[in-house]
Amino acid sequence: MFNTQFYTKLVTILEPLKTHVYQTFLCSRCYKLMFGLFKKKSKQEQLQEQHAKLLKEAFELSKVNRKASDQKTAEAAQIEEEIAKLRA
Repeated sequence: MFNTQFYTKLVTILEPLKTHVYQTFLCSRCYKLMFGLFKKKSKQEQLQEQHAKLLKEAFELSKVNRKASDQKTAEAAQIEEEIAKLRA
């Protein structure tokens, strides 16, 4: 049926690897959190996030209210123009 000796050997082999993976993951998360607090987003990054958010909202609204979806898409287009001006 189920070989318990094999299972215990497997667990003893994989346990250190598992803790190493968790430690690496946690360290990378802490690093991002610690240094992300002091990093200020540029105007272009802020506009890109806002643009993506508006497009997502427009997509969700397109299923329910087409007029509101068109308004969100128009707002996103304006933000896209602002982003293009910043890039130039």
